Amino acid sequence: NNIIIYDSVTSIGNEAFNGCASLTNITIPDSVKRIEEKAFFRCDKITELKLPKSLEFIGKDAFSYCNGLKELDIPARIKQIDVYAFYNCTNLLTINVDAKESDVELGDKWYPTSNGLAIKDLKINWK
Repeated sequence: NNIIIYDSVTSIGNEAFNGCASLTNITIPDSVKRIEEKAFFRCDKITELKLPKSLEFIGKDAFSYCNGLKELDIPARIKQIDVYAFYNCTNLLTINVDAKESDVELGDKWYPTSNGLAIKDLKINWK
């Protein structure tokens, strides 16, 4: 299933797509600045995700259990990534962040984990 979010949307709300197990593709427009808590929680069929250049905030558990993701690019405007944003995204092994780590407020274990434990092959590339 493909979901298109309209250009006027600025925030994807709490649990907006929580548990949408059949969601495979989503287009997020550049108007979106915030992806809130559990917005895509357990959307494990999403394999590719392009985050908008305007994105400033990724909420708690926003993409937890999205096991279809393998690589992700986080745009330069990101200001905050909340706790467990990518919890149990066990196949997400490469994250490219187009910002300096010192410029982003990072919550505890925001990065992909396996049941909260570090993933050995995980690569996080900062600008």
